[in-house]
Amino acid sequence: MVQLRTIIVAAAFLAVFVQGERAHAQTCVGFGQTKHTGNVEHDAIDEASGLAASWRHEGLYWLHNDSGDKPRLFLMAEDGAHVATVTLAGVDARDWEDVAVGPCDKGSEESCVYVADIGDNRAKRKKVAIYRFAEPALGDERPADITVEDVTANWFTYPGGARDAETVMVHPKSAKIYVVEKTAERDAGVYRIANKAHPPKKPVLAVEVGQLRFGAQSGFGKMITAGDIAPDGSEFTVRTYLAAYTFCVGEDAADFESAVKTKPVVSNPPFMIQSETLGYGRGGNTIWITTERRPAPVYRMQRNGADAKKSDDSSSDN
Repeated sequence: MVQLRTIIVAAAFLAVFVQGERAHAQTCVGFGQTKHTGNVEHDAIDEASGLAASWRHEGLYWLHNDSGDKPRLFLMAEDGAHVATVTLAGVDARDWEDVAVGPCDKGSEESCVYVADIGDNRAKRKKVAIYRFAEPALGDERPADITVEDVTANWFTYPGGARDAETVMVHPKSAKIYVVEKTAERDAGVYRIANKAHPPKKPVLAVEVGQLRFGAQSGFGKMITAGDIAPDGSEFTVRTYLAAYTFCVGEDAADFESAVKTKPVVSNPPFMIQSETLGYGRGGNTIWITTERRPAPVYRMQRNGADAKKSDDSSSDN
């Protein structure tokens, strides 16, 4: 009788485990169908290095250039049309590498833009920064030209010394900030940074929450150049120069950071030389990408199995 009870209990646990694994597999779905929606219109965007969907302005996407540009961002439509230029007052743009949009604070209904000045090819910078500002109103003029005065600077350092990184992600519910290392030599570290203002003389220390592993990938196939968290917080996707990887938590997971330890689903974006952008559409069923080189095509990749005509993204199948 004891042996039979043991077998029954073991079988029950196995069933729950298998069901959980199946649920995870169903939840974690990659992106396949690709559509060219247009080209980046504005000539000033000549080295696009970050892309993120606006929360405040439906169907618009934030972009910025890599190092060498002014401290400014741009808003573009899904077809690449130029909508606005936003300049950050009193801010340097040493090596901007990525942009994210999320709540300004946990529980906040106001959305903020997070710009990551974290590029460090030689891993020599003693401290790096993430700038945060509330998404501004655009007004009626098009294209709009806006200057933002209220910008929060969040300076931080890495445990163990400097790191090169090109990916910033902000969780849509907790407002926690995550930075992903760019390296071809080892597994990529994922770091959590407190979402508060920290002056350059008193930078906060980032916390390593795990490492992303891509198996036998090496070189360009291992160097993470962009990433974003899905609007519901259940997954995140990062990209290298060659592929995109979606890491899923599952709907019932309490800790988003557990996704770092999961096996990713691989997607294959269209090849573009030096592509360093990736952002989810607001509905979560698409990711959007472009490249640093001009002409810079804008691509929408749709989640496998999702119906474009029934997608809850702001985009339509134009």
